[in-house]
Amino acid sequence: MRSKTKIREEQSNEVWKAAAYEAFVAMAYEREVFTTGHVRRQFQEDSKLRPRDNRAWGGITRRAIKEKIVKRTKIWQATGSHCRPDAVWRSMIVQRKSAK
Repeated sequence: MRSKTKIREEQSNEVWKAAAYEAFVAMAYEREVFTTGHVRRQFQEDSKLRPRDNRAWGGITRRAIKEKIVKRTKIWQATGSHCRPDAVWRSMIVQRKSAK
């Protein structure tokens, strides 16, 4: 039998996943190209939710690729700590602002 703490942790993780994916999709609507680091930093500014491990963002990214929200470019950009290269994603759903 799972403990109440374990159940709460699992529920909290599912809430984080849903919110993080929503943030990733929102970034894809707004920007033609971006990195997961850009999404993560914006999400941390806007939300108090945190993943148990930052590697969880990989699952969010894989879902966005699978659902054709983004595709990988051949560009890498140093946006993380220690100048770690981050893949640059191209949005497949960006909403371009019309010229007036």
